Amino acid sequence: MARVFISPSTQEYNEYINGGSEEQYMNLIADAMQPLLRERNVSFVRNFRDGNVLESVKLSNETRPELHIALHSNASPPSISGRLTGIDVYYFPGSENGYRAAQIFVEELKKIYSGSVRSLTSSQMYELRATAAPTVLLELGYHDNDSDERWIKNNI
Repeated sequence: MARVFISPSTQEYNEYINGGSEEQYMNLIADAMQPLLRERNVSFVRNFRDGNVLESVKLSNETRPELHIALHSNASPPSISGRLTGIDVYYFPGSENGYRAAQIFVEELKKIYSGSVRSLTSSQMYELRATAAPTVLLELGYHDNDSDERWIKNNI
């Protein structure tokens, strides 16, 4: 049986332009994932909503999943707020399984999102570099952009 760790954002302070927060909507996505994973016989562990990224990584490393999935939404720099769109799927450089998972997520997200969907590496994001399991960190659109925010809310 496959095992995954679901890590929705704990960033309640990242507010969406039309109401709600990154934490709220990424947790709704995680909620929606759970029955789908159960149907496919995939076991999972989930971070604590009131926790933080350090606690999420610690719990992931303790539970030893085969894949760690971090769910986030993005925000543009203040000088261009609301102008950026797109989905970025991050993985740690050199992680073969992280790369493979990122490519699968990119291909599947392209089926439901009409804008740019790409994979990128990062060694700067704590959740990518400190997690023992292969990890993908999904930036599922820009919550400061009206169309991306609407897409996130309509595609839980």
